[in-house]
Amino acid sequence: MENEPTKYCTTCGKEISSNADFCSYCGSKQQSVEKNDIQQPLTEKENSVTENTPSSSDSQSKGKWYQTKGGKILAFALVVFGIIVIAGIMNGKKNPNTNDIAKDIQSNVFDGQEEDYGKAKIKFDDESGFLVDLPKDSNAINQLEEGYTANWNSLVSSLEEESKSISEDYNNADADLSYIQVLVPGDSDHVLLEVDKGKVKYDKADDFN
Repeated sequence: MENEPTKYCTTCGKEISSNADFCSYCGSKQQSVEKNDIQQPLTEKENSVTENTPSSSDSQSKGKWYQTKGGKILAFALVVFGIIVIAGIMNGKKNPNTNDIAKDIQSNVFDGQEEDYGKAKIKFDDESGFLVDLPKDSNAINQLEEGYTANWNSLVSSLEEESKSISEDYNNADADLSYIQVLVPGDSDHVLLEVDKGKVKYDKADDFN
């Protein structure tokens, strides 16, 4: 019956010709069927397309990778990794490396400015903040002592910007990292400048105004 329209016996269920009035297997009389009700055999090409076309449920199942066992494990790992990264960033903001901040101040303010500031040194103290030590023979110090404040004022502006930036970046830190002082050369008990949160608290140059 290959390529011939077929139907199934209403009694025994065997496949028989769609035109048969009686079943060739059990002899039962068959009910008449409309032409549109006859099952048409698929061609080889149509059958191949049908077999190779995934069902909508299969497509949905394959598309939702996160619903598979491996996908769930991967998704969980990504969430944990994200939490660790965020926690690390927050901890870095709360407890930053003061040596790194000192290096940033050194790089942003003093590197390449040895002619004006000499070989400046910066260190952090838990109680006093960042302490800047300028050589006594630097131009900025010598000129300040003589009442010429141009280089000194430039230094003050730069440290104000650094203090403000630190205050904004580490406002949740345990210590006040935006507090910057410039020491009197050779005298760690007295200062020439105090800056906190981007604002000047004391400036030796004000004595010359």
